[in-house]
Amino acid sequence: MAKLWASYGNALQLILTGSTTKTLTPAHQEIFINMLAEGMHDDSGEAKNERRLPGVWTEKHYTDEARQEYETMYYIPGLFRYMQGKYTEWSFFPPPVDLDYLNSLRDELGEPLFMFSNAPSHKAWEESSEGQKRWELFWRKFQIQKNIEEIDRTYHGGDPLKLEAQKRMRSELDNELSEVSNKLMEFSFSQNSSQETAMEIGTPEWRRQNAINAANAKHNKPGGSRDKQQEIRDLWATGKYSSRDRCAEEEYDALGMSFSAARKALRNTPNPKSP
Repeated sequence: MAKLWASYGNALQLILTGSTTKTLTPAHQEIFINMLAEGMHDDSGEAKNERRLPGVWTEKHYTDEARQEYETMYYIPGLFRYMQGKYTEWSFFPPPVDLDYLNSLRDELGEPLFMFSNAPSHKAWEESSEGQKRWELFWRKFQIQKNIEEIDRTYHGGDPLKLEAQKRMRSELDNELSEVSNKLMEFSFSQNSSQETAMEIGTPEWRRQNAINAANAKHNKPGGSRDKQQEIRDLWATGKYSSRDRCAEEEYDALGMSFSAARKALRNTPNPKSP
């Protein structure tokens, strides 16, 4: 499970590019610089000895145990979830992250790492106590699996007492893993209407939804196409024009529309009310 942990800077670059040696694009650089500064100061602005990020787990990797020298390693799935919360525009535009690398993390854990949903009910559930409990169980399951791997790698030179202790510890962890896995199955990751819209990040469905969200964000912004469509309809409703064609012809240029777009916006609009 080494893929799931890295030093902070390396973890960020892995998420963004899939490699610690690839050059960061301008979009990557902005996120990278902002994220490097995260968690290094407390609420009063005082510098902290170690970076602390809500919901991002860390562990010490000893570079020299005798000297108690260590490097703090960050759990990459938790760091990515934290980044999702920081960059809310990722709900509308595809995140500038390396999806192949994220898929490798999913393969490492054996289940989807991250789900995306544009439904408010889904986001509310993730932030609820039930949603947080589900994530805590997920984390505990990962810890148990990691402990089991460590036990299986331990060699005791055939010492029967140590082998018996190892067997007993393995059995206890297996039982706890089974219990946690069963509890996780009781959770519905997607609740109510969000169940229809929740999808795994990186899948074709997720890419399509992102494209739809991006298009809607572009059209809905002030001065976007939907604003222009409403403007041409309001002008037609004034009764100033003898026909829809005349309204579109006289106003399309001033509104920054094509004639065809202006005429299309006026289809099926009601006739102006008589004065």
